[in-house]
Amino acid sequence: MAVSHDWLGRANLQLKDTKAAERHFNRLLELATELAATPQKADDIRLFAVAYERFGDLAQDSGSSDEAARHYRKHLDVAERLANEYANDVDSKKSLATALGRVADVSEQAGNLPEALAQVRDLSADFQNFGIYI
Repeated sequence: MAVSHDWLGRANLQLKDTKAAERHFNRLLELATELAATPQKADDIRLFAVAYERFGDLAQDSGSSDEAARHYRKHLDVAERLANEYANDVDSKKSLATALGRVADVSEQAGNLPEALAQVRDLSADFQNFGIYI
């Protein structure tokens, strides 16, 4: 069910229906909260990362860069936790790479080039863990 709200929220965001997108992303966050009360696997926690990423996308699309940055940093916090707790889980590493990229993007757009560069370095190191050199 959570995945459905993710997809519906993203579809509404692309259609520029931000109210409907926000409604679906709120439901996604509610479901993530319910699952996180007794997480059984990385996917249960990953829903938080997805929810924060989507709220960041929504804020970014609405022109609120500061709000987007706050959500993307929460996404990064959860993704780092996942990558540490589930070190052998490829999806956890992908989530971390996505989060680093999002934070780097908003940092660059805000003119904070040192932070953007730091995130890109972290992203590069993460890819190197998979044997990919950029």
